[in-house]
Amino acid sequence: MENRQTAILVFSRSAIAESKHKRLAHTQSQTQELAAQMIKHTKSTVSATDLPFFIISEEQQRGQNFGEKMANAFQDVFARGFNNVIAVGNDCISLSALDIIYAADVLQKSEAVIGPTLDGGAYLIGLTQNSFDFEAFKNLAWQSSATFEHLFEYFNLFLTIPTVLAYKADVDCISDWNLALQSVSLQFKTRILTILKNAESVPSKFDLIYNNSYFELPSSLRAPPVFQ
Repeated sequence: MENRQTAILVFSRSAIAESKHKRLAHTQSQTQELAAQMIKHTKSTVSATDLPFFIISEEQQRGQNFGEKMANAFQDVFARGFNNVIAVGNDCISLSALDIIYAADVLQKSEAVIGPTLDGGAYLIGLTQNSFDFEAFKNLAWQSSATFEHLFEYFNLFLTIPTVLAYKADVDCISDWNLALQSVSLQFKTRILTILKNAESVPSKFDLIYNNSYFELPSSLRAPPVFQ
């Protein structure tokens, strides 16, 4: 894809750091193993876009809190000469290369694009340099159920309505796997479930997924279509 005005920012802690802040399995070692698989999956996804990307882990992140670290990361990528930046993390395992490519195409014509999560966060944030205000951006309600809402309001400062992608599930704790694994490849699902099956105590619902019996997505959580 020829789009050298746009770069991907992978804003992610290392697997070791993730295992200290999240509980993706019943033990820290298994959480670290799962986090490593998610990071590897994200790298593979962004690599498939053919867009330049930068991985900014906790070693490169600068700031006193999440908002400052995120704002600094965006600013650093813009400083490399890119007009558009698309930020993703490692916790939305159903994010595809096509999702990112579509977001990059959106930024050729408009100022912002957001991929919302079912819990009120965002799995993808894309914006142009013209719609980036360091102070306002760092002070958003990050890591909360109001993140998506505040991002939407933030872009109103620039008199722009962001394009909103389809809602997706992210993975922040062990109970999130059931929903998130419904929208990934069988190969990746098998890797994740093999790790979960080796846990000391695995909820019975994972046995159903492991045996390829899929759960129906509750109607209240069905994702709406893409809209602008």
